[in-house]
Amino acid sequence: MDWQPDQSVLVQLIQLFINTQSADNAVQQENNAKLSELQKLPKLTNYLVFILTQMLDQPGEVRAVSGLLLKNKVSLDYSSLALDELLYLKTQAINSMGDPDSLVRHTLGTVISTIVIMGGINQWPEALSRLFEALDSSSYDIVEGAWDTLRKICEDSRSVLTEPFQNGQVPIELMFQKFLTFFTSQYPVLKAHAISTINIFISSKSNAVEPYIDVYVTELFKQANDNDIAVRIAVCKSIITLLELHTEKLIPEIENVVAYMLYSTQADDQTLAMDACEFWLSFCELDQYVIYLKPHLAAIIPVLFEKTKYAEEDIILLGVDESDAEDEILPFLLPTLNDALFSEDWVKKESGILCLGAIAEGCSTGINNHLSTLLPYLISAVGDKYHLTRSISCWTISRYSAWIVQPENKLLFEQTLQVMLKAILDKNKRVQEAACSAFSTLEEAAGEDMTLYMPIVIQTFEVALSNYQAKNLIILYDSIGTLAECVGSELPQSGFIEKIMPNLMDKFLQLSTVSLLAFEEPDTFPLLECVSSIALSLGQSFKPYAPTVLLYCINLIQETQQQEQLALSNPNEDMPDKDLISVSLDLISATAQALGPDTLQILNKELSSLLLQLLNVCLTDSSAEVRQSGFALLGDLTIHCYELIAGLIPFFMGTINDQIDPAFTYVNVCNNAIWTCGEIAVQSKEQIAQFLPSVVEKVVHIMKNDSAPMALRENTAIALGRFGYSSPQIVAPVLESVLDTYCNILKQVTDEMEKKSSLEGMLAVVSLFGDDAKAQFIQRF
Repeated sequence: MDWQPDQSVLVQLIQLFINTQSADNAVQQENNAKLSELQKLPKLTNYLVFILTQMLDQPGEVRAVSGLLLKNKVSLDYSSLALDELLYLKTQAINSMGDPDSLVRHTLGTVISTIVIMGGINQWPEALSRLFEALDSSSYDIVEGAWDTLRKICEDSRSVLTEPFQNGQVPIELMFQKFLTFFTSQYPVLKAHAISTINIFISSKSNAVEPYIDVYVTELFKQANDNDIAVRIAVCKSIITLLELHTEKLIPEIENVVAYMLYSTQADDQTLAMDACEFWLSFCELDQYVIYLKPHLAAIIPVLFEKTKYAEEDIILLGVDESDAEDEILPFLLPTLNDALFSEDWVKKESGILCLGAIAEGCSTGINNHLSTLLPYLISAVGDKYHLTRSISCWTISRYSAWIVQPENKLLFEQTLQVMLKAILDKNKRVQEAACSAFSTLEEAAGEDMTLYMPIVIQTFEVALSNYQAKNLIILYDSIGTLAECVGSELPQSGFIEKIMPNLMDKFLQLSTVSLLAFEEPDTFPLLECVSSIALSLGQSFKPYAPTVLLYCINLIQETQQQEQLALSNPNEDMPDKDLISVSLDLISATAQALGPDTLQILNKELSSLLLQLLNVCLTDSSAEVRQSGFALLGDLTIHCYELIAGLIPFFMGTINDQIDPAFTYVNVCNNAIWTCGEIAVQSKEQIAQFLPSVVEKVVHIMKNDSAPMALRENTAIALGRFGYSSPQIVAPVLESVLDTYCNILKQVTDEMEKKSSLEGMLAVVSLFGDDAKAQFIQRF
């Protein structure tokens, strides 16, 4: 094509592309503005192609910038490119794929693969022909450029390559046969390209490759001991793919495969070692084949132990079968583990402690017999002089929390508690983080037993709140919230209010001062979650803090919604984190549960009106999580602050009806909407009658669906009975078809209060059919 660029335009573009390398922010900002204006330049595509392919005198970095802009333009504007531009682009790109500059070659590969993706291989079949021809070139640059391009096409268009051309040829079949010949290339990079590209085909699960699998496996094994690391990495990845998709091809050679992967796991090259570790992880997930590993455990376990930092998950999975773990894993592991734990080398010692934590679940049957000896060792290790040893010891101890909190281990539990609390105040931030996280796990396991130790725990938390930086505060908030959940109503009597709440509320006020929106404050979400747990445990004692909390949450919801609208209308604005809405709704719910009707004393008329407006938006939000929390709040307001929503029941019922989905696409949203509807039925009596026929139909449909989650079906049963409070005559017509299912499901409900209220409502429905029907219904329970 005889197109020629305007030299003055070329000079300007080259300078712009050179400026992209500048470290000066002012230059970069001005340059970015000018680059944005480029879209208005006539024949921009041609200019970008010309700089990329023809201006060999320019540095590769400059030409590559032109190529990346070209790739982006093709991605965004492919359908609007003029035919002459597209022809020029294709011709120059394919002719230049052997450029002597490797950066330019690889950029061209990206451009060509993007054209194929956007237009389809059938629209440019000659591209494959030219690339295949290039593979036979005597020039390394041309061959490598063709390979790089083909690999990218195969990665991004693998499904298209299984569709035949008009002549009946299937691209993937032609490629497979051609690529196999490169397994013996003298150039390692080309050999690695061939192996990794065929691996893409194997991963695609295409039937087109099935006839070649046996030949491929044979040729692949021949390359296993190649001296080049890139080739060995490609072989390793390919073996893992075969393991996952064609396990039967490896089993006859399992002895050699295990030996090779053990050899690779011990490689000095970190990438190869990590890929090899992935093999053991994948193998352990193949239940019917994992038995083939067991004869090799004596060799595998010590190697994985030595690579503990890569292989933690592998060691865990090798011990998943608890009935076999003690007999088959521990005998091989314990000698190596013992050597490591008592090694003078702190790195080896740390690896041993990590391994001990990794096997906590899979080998629990066998390792529990040794914990009376191992736990004192770990408790001592939390005080080690090396901070990495201290932090990993905290994590490992937490893995055995279920054993530690058993009544017969009380002394060890108390020793663990003391050492963990000391570690929470460690000067090293990494140890603080590990200790706090581990302590949360220990708290959960101990449950209400934590009540006995609240004074020392609260004292530690008080100091930590004053000392911790932002990152570790997030974990500390979780520990505080977990304590509140464990001790429940005992929290107000523990000194918690005096020692912890002032500090927490200071953090709350700091958030409010810095930014109501708090989008860039990572501790906003965990702090609100923590305060939710505290509110539920403090009950009425939370009242002094409720005004600040409610005002903040309502304003945060409002500003997050406003920011979302702004972002939707202006792409330059950041989309807010809508989890902030969910956690704010949850905290308002917790406050309502804690204070009950007294919540209304805090919500003045203006604030109440704003809350209900915002809640209405949340109930139809695009985020399922926001809708879920919205309905939870509406239900809690119905229970505890009915006066607030009484006048809006018809309005809310319309939204509830819309969100009860018979297909339960969003289970939690549907669940909460049904629960809320049942609570409204108990409170509102006749107000919801007009909405119930549609709601009852949907609820019955879900309740009778055996594939629905049991928790959802239980909720439908509870709600259906509650509808009988307000409108027994509406439930009555479906009673005969659903009563057996209702009774069977309700018998599984463990919440006695909810079961009772449902039964009372359903009794009103059954009573419409006479005394005999009522008596028979009562006998069922």
